[in-house]
Amino acid sequence: MYSRALWVGSHVAGALFKNRHPETFWTAEFSDPLRFGVEGEPRQGDLVDNEVAKTLRRIISNRGFQDLEIKSLFDLVEAATMVLADEVIFTNQNQMTYMLSAYRNDFRTLVENKAIVRPHPVPSSAAYTAVPTNYCVNPERVNIGYFGSFYVNRGLGDVFTSIMNMKLEDRRRITLHIFCNTVEEARKQVLQWGLQDVIKINPYLPYMEFLNASTKFDVLLVNDVAKGVEQDLNPFLPSKISDYRGSGAKIWGLVDEGSPLSKQPLDFKSPVANSAAILNTLQEVVQSFDSALGTAQEIEADRKPMPRLE
Repeated sequence: MYSRALWVGSHVAGALFKNRHPETFWTAEFSDPLRFGVEGEPRQGDLVDNEVAKTLRRIISNRGFQDLEIKSLFDLVEAATMVLADEVIFTNQNQMTYMLSAYRNDFRTLVENKAIVRPHPVPSSAAYTAVPTNYCVNPERVNIGYFGSFYVNRGLGDVFTSIMNMKLEDRRRITLHIFCNTVEEARKQVLQWGLQDVIKINPYLPYMEFLNASTKFDVLLVNDVAKGVEQDLNPFLPSKISDYRGSGAKIWGLVDEGSPLSKQPLDFKSPVANSAAILNTLQEVVQSFDSALGTAQEIEADRKPMPRLE
């Protein structure tokens, strides 16, 4: 049996089934920390004193951890999953260290002995052609794709600033395609910045169509969430990085120093919240594709037969 969360119901179902069928081998994956949010704050989730909650508490207590501090739904589900699962998967070492640091030593040792650090898998090549998209890009431009939540004050605002500061001839060479959940807000921001000729806003695509669309772009952009003041290290590895890997596009990361993403092989890399560095990367992107285009044109010219001299 395999369960995966941030959606806690997945691990709740896994724990209840494992409790009734202890012979079943249960692998539980944490795609992100459950107990803490993106800035290190405790996630809020009211505890209800029902049969499910009582069962999860018994699971924890029966394994000798009855004195664990349980203040929220997320505390309860995370702890019960860790003690009962046969195998616990974390997507990166930072995440494992961060999540287990909140527990006492014997609990931490229990989990470490059955833990595996494994990033999200890259989809098969067939997945990228299974559902064709009708989304089109201009082949005369360097097309940069971004798939994810739109926060102008979290990464994308610095990209907008950098695009504004590009040389006009370089700016005309690129298009940034954003696929997000808040289309109207994103379009409003683009209009306010006066970048509607450079930035195209689109709604999210269904997952399989997204995979095909990702193959249309020259560069795919992924951004870190900068760690919060409550965090000693960044535990988040964007799952999109695995989807991007199979697309054939170059990958550009906006990275938080020391984060899991910062340790990944990336074609282009810029520190988060540094518009000057992002501008340099944008110029590097344009230059690299201009160089590739020039090389391709030279090769094509070499293939043409020399004119015959009579």
